[in-house]
Amino acid sequence: MLRDGGNGFQEQIMSVSAALQPRERRIEAKKLRKEGMSQTAIAARLGVSQKTISNDLDGR
Repeated sequence: MLRDGGNGFQEQIMSVSAALQPRERRIEAKKLRKEGMSQTAIAARLGVSQKTISNDLDGR
């Protein structure tokens, strides 16, 4: 996915989750939550839905 970087250039957006297996994503989500990030921010960072992060944090 490309987005306008606001400086006349386009930036490539890559999802972190594309490289993470579900188990790894759950570990990363829990780490980010302990650092104080919201579920919405974690979801955006990892490129998944907020519901996925909610399930990951609840251990589902």
